[in-house]
Amino acid sequence: MISRFLFTMAIAAFSFPVLGQGVAWSVGADPTMWLSGWKHIQLGAQLHPEVSLTGGVGWMGSEPGATAILVGQRPTGFDVAYTGNLGLRLHPTSRPGSRLQGLLGLDFSHEVFSSRTGPLPDGDLAGANGLQQYSRSDLRLLAGGRMRVAQRVTLSAHMGVGYSTQLQTLPFQQYTSSPRGARLFGMELLFWI
Repeated sequence: MISRFLFTMAIAAFSFPVLGQGVAWSVGADPTMWLSGWKHIQLGAQLHPEVSLTGGVGWMGSEPGATAILVGQRPTGFDVAYTGNLGLRLHPTSRPGSRLQGLLGLDFSHEVFSSRTGPLPDGDLAGANGLQQYSRSDLRLLAGGRMRVAQRVTLSAHMGVGYSTQLQTLPFQQYTSSPRGARLFGMELLFWI
């Protein structure tokens, strides 16, 4: 999954019509993802002063963070989870070189929560055995802003609305929050190389 993402980012960067002006690369994270328990890394490519691509990968153990309910739905009792996202960002600004820019975008993300199941405690092998997974995908429209907080550091904050699909449905009581709707808030703290 990571190799596909990097390959896609490289093709997009080198096929963009403003290649002669140069592409700026960044690395960072989404602080809201870290607060909710994800170990998350974000990559970015500034293809034009007002157009950028972002993508990220993350993983989480069985202990979600304190703000898990605010960030989005997830099942309870999982062993490990993985996530990935890819997005396009437009940064309209009224003045070139301004510290503040608007943010309009489109973001696709996918999460997989895995849980190993074994025989019942009394040794009965008739129970469920193997790997159970819950997957969800979000497609969101974003609106927000981006601010340059230092020479090579930007911080973006956005709200998103969108559509969420679940590839496997679990009983409602196994979610830590409502099983409907895409993730609402997000941030990107990026260091530009």
